[in-house]
Amino acid sequence: MLMALIAALLTAVAAAGVRAAPVLPGHPLLVDRGGLRVYGPADQAHSPCPHLLPLPVGALAAVKRAVELAEPPFEKLVHLDGFDAVVKVAPTSRSGFSYRAGGCGRLDWARSVYASVYLPHVTNSASLSQHRFAVGRVRLGWVIWGYIH
Repeated sequence: MLMALIAALLTAVAAAGVRAAPVLPGHPLLVDRGGLRVYGPADQAHSPCPHLLPLPVGALAAVKRAVELAEPPFEKLVHLDGFDAVVKVAPTSRSGFSYRAGGCGRLDWARSVYASVYLPHVTNSASLSQHRFAVGRVRLGWVIWGYIH
């Protein structure tokens, strides 16, 4: 009986030490390493818009790196090769699109970075080899929230 109690206690302590990655409802976690978390585009058509925080200093470089890391796992979900993705970023105000492109309103658009992605290993379709996203900061990390068509 005592051994069973000790085993149960050790199991509980071990389980408490293993943390699950924080969840951002409607957005799959694509990257969780080195203190960087990147969540992908909404996995359902009517997912709510994420609550975006103001962009920090250095947001363009951070978003470029976040999208570069997120591309291989994101593209794998849609059966494309996301390795060696070429990512270009800019403030959304210089993207050539209006806030309507993202679908979450003016404030979210203003709190986002525009990312243009080219997939060099996708050679059978020009449209599938290029993606455009809005990327914003959330409490848990970064989220690729606007998939611009």
